[in-house]
Amino acid sequence: MPKRNNLEDRDRAVTRTFSIPQWMADEIENAIDHLAGPPLHLRTNAEFARRAFSEYLEKIRRAHNGSRPFGPAPGRPKVVKTITR
Repeated sequence: MPKRNNLEDRDRAVTRTFSIPQWMADEIENAIDHLAGPPLHLRTNAEFARRAFSEYLEKIRRAHNGSRPFGPAPGRPKVVKTITR
């Protein structure tokens, strides 16, 4: 199998699970229904989350990291939470 380049790895979609308040979930669903057409063409919760996360990351990069992407925090191990069923 050919080795993937960094751009492909960077853009590969991953699944993350998180909880938000019910009122927020309801308003997001309503916003998606209202904004499915032009000019935003917002159609899914995943698309909403990608856009929101991207905008917030840009904001905190500018405010706290010289507009550069955040790398691993020095001296802190990456915490992975495993969910068993």
